[in-house]
Amino acid sequence: MNIIRTIVTVVLIISISHVTSRVVRGSVMYFYSPELNVGSYVPLKIAFDSYLSDFGDYQFQPFKDKDILEKYVNTKSDGIILVSSWYYTMIRGKTKLKPIMVGVSKGKTVQKRVLVASKQAGSVDNLRGSQISASGTQEYNREFLKHILGDKKDILDSIRILIVPKDIDALMSISFGLTDFAITTDTSLEKLSAINKRMYNSLVVLKYSENIMLPLILVPADFDDKEFIRLIEGMENDPKGLQVLKMLGLDKFRRLNHFEIKAIE
Repeated sequence: MNIIRTIVTVVLIISISHVTSRVVRGSVMYFYSPELNVGSYVPLKIAFDSYLSDFGDYQFQPFKDKDILEKYVNTKSDGIILVSSWYYTMIRGKTKLKPIMVGVSKGKTVQKRVLVASKQAGSVDNLRGSQISASGTQEYNREFLKHILGDKKDILDSIRILIVPKDIDALMSISFGLTDFAITTDTSLEKLSAINKRMYNSLVVLKYSENIMLPLILVPADFDDKEFIRLIEGMENDPKGLQVLKMLGLDKFRRLNHFEIKAIE
């Protein structure tokens, strides 16, 4: 009987040690992306938490409001932050967060934003008073238009932006006659060309942006949970992790190299 008790005790100690080794302190992935028009973050949070919980006491915390995010993460050092590269360029001069990883889609870590129009509208000169379809936030899209139009504030102020769920939906809006202009990405244009050549041929590209990096992962200077970083790097090799990546429109995350870090800083 004593031998049995000893064996049970040893098994319990081993089991507890194994669980404890996996349940690391509660690191968090915070998330904010003005590029996404997400009605509810619930499905994304459920999927991300499901993946992370397999490896320890980790969680995913999305934010819709950047002001709330900034107030929150400025007082925390318990996690990493997944944000759009555009947003990082807005805060890099006033934050100690550093980029360490970037999203990858179809082998690329960059994309271009594109202003397109129906062939009937066909010119930047016709933007005045128009309605433009786009995904993402109003602020994000108006910054892009400001970059295109320069000092033509009167035209910018006259434009209305119809927010749609995805970049491909912005292109569809032109085909359905809802708008004459759309802001999308070069990736979505390529996708449209593959699935609907007739619709693709009815559009004209007016402006391309410069290359924009895909979403970045930032870390506080004193963040030291290397295991958490490895979990994010390994998402592509796990069915649950891969599901989350697809929800984000990505194939994987990888470490930024020295030249990429210099380019965005």
